[in-house]
Amino acid sequence: MRIHWTRKLALRRSFQAKLVLTFTVIMMVTLSLITWIWYSNTTNILKRNASEYVMDNIKNANHSLDFLMNEFISLSTLISMNQEFIAEPITPKPEQSDYERLLRRRKVESFLETIYSFNSSILAIQVVGEDGTVFSAGFSKMYYDVISDIWNKDVSGASGKALLLRINLAGGLEPESDESYTVVIGQAVLRGGKVVGTVYMYVRYSAISSLMSAQSIPGTELILLDENGGVLYGEDEHWSQLILGHPKLSEAMKAVQARGGSVQYQEDGKLVLIYRSDHTRWTTVGLIPIEILIKDSQELRNRMYGASAIVMIIIFLLIFALSQQTTKNIKRLSKAMKAVESGDLSPKELPRTKDEIGLLSIRFMHMMDTINSLIHDIKRNEKKKREADLKALQLQIHPHFLYNTLNTIRYLAKLQHAANIEQVTGSLIHLLRSAAGKNSGLVTLSEELQSVQSYMDIQNYKYVDDIVIHYDMQQGLEDYRVLPLLLQPLVENALLHGIEARKDIEGGVIRVSIRTEQDDCLVIAVMDNGPGMPAEMLDLFRQGKNQEDQRKMFGIGLHNVHERIQLTYGSAYGLDLDSRPGEYTRVTLRLPFDSSRPSA
Repeated sequence: MRIHWTRKLALRRSFQAKLVLTFTVIMMVTLSLITWIWYSNTTNILKRNASEYVMDNIKNANHSLDFLMNEFISLSTLISMNQEFIAEPITPKPEQSDYERLLRRRKVESFLETIYSFNSSILAIQVVGEDGTVFSAGFSKMYYDVISDIWNKDVSGASGKALLLRINLAGGLEPESDESYTVVIGQAVLRGGKVVGTVYMYVRYSAISSLMSAQSIPGTELILLDENGGVLYGEDEHWSQLILGHPKLSEAMKAVQARGGSVQYQEDGKLVLIYRSDHTRWTTVGLIPIEILIKDSQELRNRMYGASAIVMIIIFLLIFALSQQTTKNIKRLSKAMKAVESGDLSPKELPRTKDEIGLLSIRFMHMMDTINSLIHDIKRNEKKKREADLKALQLQIHPHFLYNTLNTIRYLAKLQHAANIEQVTGSLIHLLRSAAGKNSGLVTLSEELQSVQSYMDIQNYKYVDDIVIHYDMQQGLEDYRVLPLLLQPLVENALLHGIEARKDIEGGVIRVSIRTEQDDCLVIAVMDNGPGMPAEMLDLFRQGKNQEDQRKMFGIGLHNVHERIQLTYGSAYGLDLDSRPGEYTRVTLRLPFDSSRPSA
């Protein structure tokens, strides 16, 4: 059991297992993501296309209904506006005889029969006079008695406008047909601006239902409502349940009926489409189950998952075979590295494939050669270092002996009242100690200026007249630390190559300026009023091509300062020369400035 778990743990930790697992997970995630994106996009496209298709069908059905109802309303208007055959004959005349009334009836009904025969979708036509006389054409069973109590006043008060009503024929009102509903168009008959009767045109329900059913797709439910919310196509009870159970549908209906146009949204697994006709002001509601829309995409999704599983198995086998070969070469390389780890630096038999493993083997062999070479160099350098340390120990006594000797000379000069020798000796001691440096390797700018002043105190005894030197340091930089002996070589260069070259040394002036630029750069400038430098010499220094010639012309000091700055801070910093013949020479140092760095 222990061996079993050990092998299992090694498998989990092996490169091959990680490679196979990584590629398998990546492929599974990639294929699953591609399948999901494809399925999601396909489903959305199907929903959008189906909604557009159904909405177009609804609009087409409404346009057909508009045309159909326009035709029926036109026929109804033709009847209601006819004065000769309708309005005048139905107006009651008490002095008429029975024979005249019979002729009057025949005249009206003959005209109604003509209109009735014009369209087979007309079930019946009734004209009701002011005195209640009914004139009819079509089926013998009339419906005026049913609608007169609930609708006659509305029709009469509509000032000739056509009104529509759907009647349920299930309550003993069936005509000689098998239809369950009929749509009635009611319109007032006017004569001289006065209502003298009403016209009722009964339209077969199949004329409307055939248009609606022809535009629907399987599984889609369409409901047609008049402008008052009455159901013209569909089941009244089902529509009432929808309105009560879906407040969002009720709000959308009100919005569409108020402003027109169309609305669509998704709710309870159905796509809801609402459209209102601007002509009849009828509203059509379409309900499409989402399952019907995405049925095909679900089948394609399942097939896609099956194909992805097969591809995954094939890829897994290929990755396993590839990783096995790769790990075999890696193990050989690892064995060679283990031998080196134990101290065996002799050449090894490594994989010589043309892939990255082979390239890694070549690099490893080159690395072994480099290590062997470095080991020999280290041994040689260690030997030199031991010799140098021994020599340094021997020379440590010399600076102390020199300091003690100079202090003795300074003391004797003081006893002899030789102030000049005492001052020169003190300044020399200060310069030597500055050159020896401190343990930290850095000095403050104030200490640098003291070293410059000590150097100038010594040089002033060389010249008859004092050389004027001005110091201009930005406030707050006194304790900022820099490399030692940066300023003294610059001042020495200004004195030797600038002031001494003047015809009048008495007028020689050296200016030292220290300040910061842009909060990240410390700029130190030393300028003299000497004769300046020719342009070719200035170019030679800036090009830096022949350092040996530069040392001969400018001395070792400037180059030493420049190289120390670049070795410490990088090539972005260092020394620069600027000169104008006959006027001045200026040496500028640029150092990095860190305001957060602690001062002395």
